[in-house]
Amino acid sequence: MYIFIAAVATVTQAGAWLVSQPTSLHTADIYDRETAMSSTVVTPKAVSDQSFDAGDCFNEVINEVVTILTIFCAIYFWSHGSKRSVVPKTITEDSDHEASEERAAPVSKPPQRRQSAARRQPRERSQAHIALNQSICAMNCPGEILIFVHKHKHELNEVNIATAVHRVAKAAKRGSPGWSAAEILLSKEWATLKVLVTQRAVDFNPQGLANTLWAMASLRVSVSDPLLATVASAAAPKVSQFTPQALANAAWACAMLHFPHVELLQAVERSTLMSLAKFSTQDTANVIWALTSLKVASPQFLDQVGTAIAPTMHCFKPAEILNVVWGYSQQRVKNVKVLGAAAAAVSQRAEIFAPHALAKIRDACAEAGVVTSF
Repeated sequence: MYIFIAAVATVTQAGAWLVSQPTSLHTADIYDRETAMSSTVVTPKAVSDQSFDAGDCFNEVINEVVTILTIFCAIYFWSHGSKRSVVPKTITEDSDHEASEERAAPVSKPPQRRQSAARRQPRERSQAHIALNQSICAMNCPGEILIFVHKHKHELNEVNIATAVHRVAKAAKRGSPGWSAAEILLSKEWATLKVLVTQRAVDFNPQGLANTLWAMASLRVSVSDPLLATVASAAAPKVSQFTPQALANAAWACAMLHFPHVELLQAVERSTLMSLAKFSTQDTANVIWALTSLKVASPQFLDQVGTAIAPTMHCFKPAEILNVVWGYSQQRVKNVKVLGAAAAAVSQRAEIFAPHALAKIRDACAEAGVVTSF
């Protein structure tokens, strides 16, 4: 467009100049036609004295300019037309912001196929592990579970391993000929499972760790077995993520095995105080019993827990009240508030308590100076 305007202005100026000249020109410096078509400056040719008509010259100039304009216009429209036809096909990630908003840059298919394969592999592995877990949960015999684990030991993930340990202990509690707890611990299949637990315990989730501790206590794993220390050490940093039941199970397991793992039990104590409002009466009684059995419960812990549960002591079951009272007596903590609440709760339901339970509660209250009426 700018070329066209400049050309028109040039023609107009040339015409105005020629009209203003005399009809005859002598010895003028005129460029050859070839020179007018090029942009190279050349030396003017001397022309003999001749006369020519200004109108004819003006027509020739116009014809030349029209020819040049035609060429320039053809070049201009060809170049812009080719750009418009190419743009949609050449949008890339470096396109300007407007183009990227109008059309998303195309993604080549090979990367899509590679990404799909990458996503598909974890999903396929996850499905395989889910199927393995379902198979383990469907088995009711400890031997069947252990043989299955031994056969698929290279395919199991940490969830499968924790599930297998827990299910073996549960099945053993129900009883199975030839697969008592002692026989399980001596089998080669249990040895395989022990190796898997030792290697992967650090990857267990909080629930898996709590279940594994419970299972080892149910099977009466020896306190000298390195497996117990491995699982307890893996559990200690994750105790803050344990549910109330998982905290109670972890503490109960340590008490049952007489295994006072200091780091783990201190973490259980801290987490219990932080989430005590969420505890059931059974979980609360079990934690108190476990920590006092091992004599690792701090006086501050017992004072804070006793003050918190005293108003709800009437909601505790007979066995839970006995565990609480016994625990405070075991560590010689004379919390009058919690023991008085326990005595009042027993007085209201004394008929449902066993005689030996009543005797233990009475003695513990007497040591703290709490008067009982049962």
